[in-house]
Amino acid sequence: MLSKLKLSFKGGVAALAVAAAGVAMAAPGAPASGPSALQRSEALGRQFLQNAGQWDSRALYHASTPGLDYWITRDGAVYDFFAPAPDNDKAMQKRHSVQMSFIGAKTVEGTGLDKSQVQNQFINPNGTKVASSFGRVVAKDIYPGIDSLHYFNEKKGVRYDLIVRPGADASKIRMRFSGATGVRVDTKGDLLLNTSIGEMGMGGLYVYQVVDGARKAVKAEFRTFGKNEAGFQIGNYDRSKPLIIDPLVYGSYFGGDGGTDKVSGVVSEPDGAIYMTGYTQASTFPALQGGYIVQYRGARDAFVTRFRGDAYNIDYNTFLGGSGRDEGLFIATDPSGQSLYILGKTTSTDLLTPLPATIRSQALQPNRKNATDLFMFRFDKVGATGLKPGYGSYFAPSTGNFLDDPIGFKVAPSGLILVAGTVDGEVPKAKNSVTEGNIFVTAFSTRGRSIRYSRYFGRGFAQLGAMDVDKNGGFFLAGTAVPGFPLYSNRLANGLTIQGPSDAFVAKFDAETSNPIFSAAIGGREDDFG
Repeated sequence: MLSKLKLSFKGGVAALAVAAAGVAMAAPGAPASGPSALQRSEALGRQFLQNAGQWDSRALYHASTPGLDYWITRDGAVYDFFAPAPDNDKAMQKRHSVQMSFIGAKTVEGTGLDKSQVQNQFINPNGTKVASSFGRVVAKDIYPGIDSLHYFNEKKGVRYDLIVRPGADASKIRMRFSGATGVRVDTKGDLLLNTSIGEMGMGGLYVYQVVDGARKAVKAEFRTFGKNEAGFQIGNYDRSKPLIIDPLVYGSYFGGDGGTDKVSGVVSEPDGAIYMTGYTQASTFPALQGGYIVQYRGARDAFVTRFRGDAYNIDYNTFLGGSGRDEGLFIATDPSGQSLYILGKTTSTDLLTPLPATIRSQALQPNRKNATDLFMFRFDKVGATGLKPGYGSYFAPSTGNFLDDPIGFKVAPSGLILVAGTVDGEVPKAKNSVTEGNIFVTAFSTRGRSIRYSRYFGRGFAQLGAMDVDKNGGFFLAGTAVPGFPLYSNRLANGLTIQGPSDAFVAKFDAETSNPIFSAAIGGREDDFG
């Protein structure tokens, strides 16, 4: 069922491609030829995302691998290793940050290579930023005649090459690991960094030259200098040819992953394009070196991603986040196909801050009311190149709280936007009394700028399970009913009677007026659930 697809994944962009591969059959058209979806998704994950102002200015590029956030800086790189906190607490994460700097080297602004066609848009309290992603990043002449090149290997591990041009002195290369409590070389020749969450390090050191079109290995090993410095001991080589020093950065001594992200809403279009929403763990450049624990209550951003009709290629990512926890729950398109609507939940007080003042002034609820409110955003499509925010608002009950996440979010053929869920208080513009049930449906007008009506339904301990709309302007609710539940205009045999302690129910309403058309029970003498 596409509307409840859930995935755990590593490295946000790649995971979204895996998700698309899983729902590719939802899009019309023949499957694309060439590499498999998995192969393409892995390639998409091997990207360095440019800092366009969405992070601390010390960070130039960012990449994620299992157990490691990798930040390229002007004087080297920051390894932010992580592992689950004790008792596998998903709201916490133990981390240890190590700054690798090249001692005596020149500070360099890295240059991205192999630019991706994917556009990444960040909408946050600092404003809207557009960032590119790259397959490789090079920093030229960190030492005279020596470049550093950051990239991914075939297993998605981060590597950096030190490219020593003819005549340059490789012995000048020395690295300081600030934040590590010690460094050592083990019996396998790996360089290990001692951290609060275990020994991390660099392995698979490979030094070579290209001679007559083939790689020729050069004898080399790591060498330590004091508590937290290291370099390379390199054997004889031809100094008239380039020398490549190639270590692998890894954190696999403890395992770990890139954080649990979720795809919660999927919608496809007639041309086969697929849109997804959900949440992703927000990356933050570490302020200090050493060990620390992250509370993840404020580290989620909602996202919208567009895939092309072949379901393998991403056109763009849009990330939406404030200072709190923001999650996309549902996504829908309007009848014209020109706008997307996102319904989600947030703890942020500043989620609307980056929107233009003219858009913020139209919000039905401009400020967060409860600890967690719903939010609704409208994005107007800009071809296949991106999304432009057109409307945004918080949404909370007039009194009380929503009892759980919304169950349904649909756009009717007329353009009315319907939200269904459960509430323990009052929702705005209700057409009937709250005593008539805790299930509610709220209809927003076309474009989302006003509420047409709200309606309660259910009575007792009724539970809502699903909502949908039909092409004729009706909306349906389904769920679980108990004795006392309103049943009328029977369309099913025995549909006007609750047969057991609980039965499934289905009800239809006119979307324009919210007037009920029918409500019927489905079940036997035992418990039945809808």
